[in-house]
Amino acid sequence: MNLQSLQIVRELLLKAVEDGPVEMPAAIQKIFRELPSSAAAQSATLDTVSIENQVGEQFSTWGVIDGEQILAPEQAERWVNALRWVLQELRSWMPDAENAFLRLRILLAALAAFGAFNAEVDVSLQEFTTSPLPKALLRLLEKIEAQDVWANAGCISLWSEIQAVARAGDYERLSTLMRHFDIYVTPDIRLAIFLLWRMSPHLLASHIDQKQDALHSYVVCKVLQDSLHQFAFSVDDITFKFFSAAAVAGLRPESAPSWAVDVFCQLLLQVARSEHWASWLQAFFKYPHGNRVSELALPSALAQLEAKHWANFVDSVQLWTHLATVVPVANILVRFYKTVGSAAANEMWRLAYERWDKWDYGRELGRHMSAPAACSFDFPVAMYYALAPDEAKVEEERLIGAVESIEKTWFSSQTDLVTLRNRLLSRLRLVRHGQALASASGPTDPLPPPVQPDGDYAALRYQYFDVNSPTRNP
Repeated sequence: MNLQSLQIVRELLLKAVEDGPVEMPAAIQKIFRELPSSAAAQSATLDTVSIENQVGEQFSTWGVIDGEQILAPEQAERWVNALRWVLQELRSWMPDAENAFLRLRILLAALAAFGAFNAEVDVSLQEFTTSPLPKALLRLLEKIEAQDVWANAGCISLWSEIQAVARAGDYERLSTLMRHFDIYVTPDIRLAIFLLWRMSPHLLASHIDQKQDALHSYVVCKVLQDSLHQFAFSVDDITFKFFSAAAVAGLRPESAPSWAVDVFCQLLLQVARSEHWASWLQAFFKYPHGNRVSELALPSALAQLEAKHWANFVDSVQLWTHLATVVPVANILVRFYKTVGSAAANEMWRLAYERWDKWDYGRELGRHMSAPAACSFDFPVAMYYALAPDEAKVEEERLIGAVESIEKTWFSSQTDLVTLRNRLLSRLRLVRHGQALASASGPTDPLPPPVQPDGDYAALRYQYFDVNSPTRNP
């Protein structure tokens, strides 16, 4: 809905709140006549999507909502009269009437057809806050099942696994499952969520916290996706917060809402107080992509947390020699460093160094290296050496000696010799960049220069082959 059509719908909705003539939509007349008895209504099915479509077609609502049509005066009058009828029925709705909840779902579907979900006119909702409606909407939401949302067979088949991993707090796996997951929420449920949020957000938050159900949390996030920043903080359920954060995490800042980075940061700080902090980091930061909302928010969050939280971040990043993570990790930690200052950041560099040193470019995994390599922790390890000049000097001498004497050592294969040499040169590369950072009198690149062979002879002798070389990846 564009701004012009939004304004039109708001004006019509405000007129409908006033007293005046009413018109019952033809589709609803037919449905009301065919409503089953109260006993049969318990098991009756209701196609609220069809109801929404029929009402929309009768009053030409879709063209107006989409900004493709302007209503003639008589059409606008009929629209207002029909909308007024729906609002009057909602005002007089009582939970103990015959077929009360079936009728409520029908009215919600009709109301959705008039764009009430998008108009967000609070004046039309104020009178309902003290009526039976909020609790009735809550009762509808408590009965949400998988059949109340539309999805393809592949998505529906994932529900049981999604529920299980959410209950287990495995947010890395949940992130993978939800990556291509999408649903369509039926109009009655969609509008029930929207109205309850506008009228009694505390009831909706309490419902989510008590339910502790991934389906309910995801459906609410799907409906309120553009307004989550106004609601996510009031919900304690960590899975709901996860879905709220995931909605903006991967966006670039230029295409994200203005509130996205700050809200993501605040959600991180809330989750840091829970047992799920490490799992969240695995979900959002195992493979940093660069210039995303999540990565712009993390430095500020880390700066407000303790070293134990920093350790979880260090452990969450995939430590490998893929160039794709080198710059994003550096960007995160440069911002962190500028926020906390040199003294406080030392602990972060130590944590990164210890993990890197133990990993040693995949030594325990028997990983073959055909060239010296960059890694995810190029920047923090270089910073560690920059602040430990004596250790850096000793390590530089050790590594140079090991490289020069490598031909004096017996290896079972040339592959083993080449791998060890490249591992040593990879370590030496960061030691020397740390020394360069320490001696720099002005701004310098936080990352070391690109990997290059150490001479033409060495490239030939040790079969230099860098899979990350720019010449191989134009």
